[in-house]
Amino acid sequence: IGCVEPAHPCKTLGCTNATQINLVKCLELTLNNGVDMFTRKKYGIENRKKIISYQDLWDEFINQIKYFIEPMVETMSYLDKSIAELNPQPFLSATTDDCIDRGLDITNGGAIYDFTTTQAIGLATVADSLAVIKKVVFEDKLLPYEDLVQMLVKNYRGTYQGRKGAEWREYFINKVPKFGNDEDYVDSIAHDVAKQFCNEMVKHVNYRGGKYNPGIYSTTFHLAFGVFTAATADGRKSREPLSNGVGPFTSRDKNGPTAILNSIMKLENELMTNGNSLILSFHPNTLNLELFPSLIRTFFQLNGGYHVQFNVVGKEILCDAQKNPESYRGLVVRIAGYSVLFNELSKGAQDEIIARTQY
Repeated sequence: IGCVEPAHPCKTLGCTNATQINLVKCLELTLNNGVDMFTRKKYGIENRKKIISYQDLWDEFINQIKYFIEPMVETMSYLDKSIAELNPQPFLSATTDDCIDRGLDITNGGAIYDFTTTQAIGLATVADSLAVIKKVVFEDKLLPYEDLVQMLVKNYRGTYQGRKGAEWREYFINKVPKFGNDEDYVDSIAHDVAKQFCNEMVKHVNYRGGKYNPGIYSTTFHLAFGVFTAATADGRKSREPLSNGVGPFTSRDKNGPTAILNSIMKLENELMTNGNSLILSFHPNTLNLELFPSLIRTFFQLNGGYHVQFNVVGKEILCDAQKNPESYRGLVVRIAGYSVLFNELSKGAQDEIIARTQY
């Protein structure tokens, strides 16, 4: 359906882009004891105990995710109930198995396969941030936990342990492993975050009695959610975009496309029953047409890959198209599971595409 979501035709009511959850905001609220770093208002729950270890932080982070899933599911139940009562679909029901046999409208549980979905946004941003906190704060003990939190609140301004926030930021970016480089240290964290999210979502049932299917793809929510998310421990500054789908954070992948695929293969993609999205960018002059098919076949046949798509357009073309849109009216790029004219995107979306690593 649509971008990357699996569904059976004529047998399914799949609300495949029903809800999203900002994993990065959940971590922000955990770090700041339930308080939004921007508004200073309390949106999350307070931590149950003082965080003095990485395990403490992990437990409180997962608890924060669970806290926001509950009202999200409840809200969707109210919405689905209203749709069933106010907007039934008799024609669609007549063309969908087993609505007639069950005597139920498709909006009231008549379809054979019925599910609602939730997409997790910002997986790599969360994994990279947790990796920094785990290593710098709790393992190497280079920075007190409280100083790290204040650094993020102040968007890397100020001085901490004799070093400017900007220096710490460079250290976080360059000295701690990042997802998408086939580094087990951070890949294992991404795996654990994705697994916990998926396992939590499948515990819930929608209004029609169907399942909740978890997915990890962003469309453009990683841009919108980033605007409302404070600085993160991976070096990302406040209001910047989050990571896209199951891919690495922009420009943090340094070891090539094979390393990206290897990192993603550690995520247990089969748990993401609403799919996931990965976009790789190649320059037309460097794309090896002999090796390219082998890369794709290996990803899917040997390693259990779920989804990958490509942009094959030079960064110089994208930059020129941004400056001279009238000369590139037909330039098409991939966003999530769909294509769009480059000139129809916002400048923020264009900038994010331009900033992606090209191979």
